[in-house]
Amino acid sequence: MIVRGLRPGVIMQFTRRGGWRLWLVVAGVGFSALAEPHSVPAEEPKERASFGGHNAVVSSVAITADGKTLASGSYDTTIKLWDLATGKETTPLRGHTAGVYSIAFAPDGKTLASGSHDDTARLWDVASGKEIAILKHAYHVKRVVFTPDGKTLITAGEGPIKLWDVATAAERAILDLVMQKANANLVLSMAVTPDGKVLCTGHGDGNLKLWDLTTRKEVTSIRTNDKPSERHVPSVAITADGKTLACGIGCGAVKFWDVTTWQEQHSIDAHRARVWGLAISPDGKMLASGAWDGAIKFWDLSTGKERASFRAHDNRIYALAFTPDGKTLVSGGGIQFKRGEVKLWDVVAILKLSGDKSAQAGDEAAKLLQGKWRVMSAKQNGAPFPKDWIEKMFVVFEKDEIRVYLEGTKSEQGATFTVDAKQNPKHIDFTKETRDREWADKLPWKLFRRYKWTDGEPVPAEGKAEGIYKLEGDSLTLCWRTTEGKEILGDKVSKELKVRPSVFQSQLYYHQFLFVLERVKCEK
Repeated sequence: MIVRGLRPGVIMQFTRRGGWRLWLVVAGVGFSALAEPHSVPAEEPKERASFGGHNAVVSSVAITADGKTLASGSYDTTIKLWDLATGKETTPLRGHTAGVYSIAFAPDGKTLASGSHDDTARLWDVASGKEIAILKHAYHVKRVVFTPDGKTLITAGEGPIKLWDVATAAERAILDLVMQKANANLVLSMAVTPDGKVLCTGHGDGNLKLWDLTTRKEVTSIRTNDKPSERHVPSVAITADGKTLACGIGCGAVKFWDVTTWQEQHSIDAHRARVWGLAISPDGKMLASGAWDGAIKFWDLSTGKERASFRAHDNRIYALAFTPDGKTLVSGGGIQFKRGEVKLWDVVAILKLSGDKSAQAGDEAAKLLQGKWRVMSAKQNGAPFPKDWIEKMFVVFEKDEIRVYLEGTKSEQGATFTVDAKQNPKHIDFTKETRDREWADKLPWKLFRRYKWTDGEPVPAEGKAEGIYKLEGDSLTLCWRTTEGKEILGDKVSKELKVRPSVFQSQLYYHQFLFVLERVKCEK
């Protein structure tokens, strides 16, 4: 509640659980009321799970790429590893002698890095919980981040930005950042573009700096705001496709930037306090922000519009992270030197509770796909699958998983999927491989594995396989691609497509699949 005096013409604001702000304007002895709708749910959502055990605020959270392990770092000097399936703590990591500011998993999930107030960064073996190396930074280490190939660790904070060789724990390079008086431009946040070429750093003086990791030189500096105070940039995040960067600012604002042009796309007065937590959903469509006001908000990345808002913690939020399937958001926070907590949130349930029609539409559309389908035809880059395959190939949609198998064999491929029913045609994304067993040599290319092109060759990559589908009665057409490369097949093949994926920019990208399915009706 905000009350600014009881003088004529002065506004008082009240927020109530029903999701409406009530503005009362004092005018003499009477009141006039205006109602403003917003996306606060009628009832506050409940966390799916809550992990305790820290004696000070949880300053950082991280999740392995397979979605199985969660790490939490705290000002109490400890790091805890959690089994996300059971919610049980597995291995405590102890060694830091002061508060832990930042943690990050290597891309393969086998190594964890941590940065601390004790002027060191450390590397840990995740399986055993043993300390691998101590990297002496000589200054407080506010942030740690791995390059996408996992070969380099970047550390920063009060002092220079350092690059370390992960295999040898040797210092590889120093980026030329000169500290201002009282460390005004210290590094508070970091992110690396998915191609590993550019480092973005958020600073205490309100600047974003971009660094070329090949030349190790500063490329440009962006002034995010001109606030006299609370202008620092404590959080940054980059979409998986590398096209959009989001930053949180001390004054409570959230801003989106085009990575190609570095033009500001959206600027939002998001929170009433410092935005320390930012996370982008794996499908690149939504941003989650968490602040010292205890609130978490969801934002549409393309429009900048709020999709949900709820009170998540009684005190400050320091960190956010999505699970790889995008269904769970993890938040870390607490009371600075008294208590730390980690909470898990059901993203779909929160969007529904907030009246997000797109989430409900996606769920309803996914229900229509459930069941068993016979493959009538299947093409790979326009070339038909082997006939003996088609005769025994089936597709099953069960809950959030798609499974393709050859009847009478052990061969199968599978992945989790999400549906966006707002698009026309409807979009379907395959977000994470779940099955890969005895897939025959006739089709060595995996159906749902993401690839990128390196030196003219496809290599496995992070990210989702993007596609579209068309459902007409008991007939279903699926079309999806598994690469992000720009290699395009000829127009002759492209014209064969009966559905045109807008996400493919009206072009047929290598490597692409086109399936036509017929529903298998239940026998009575």
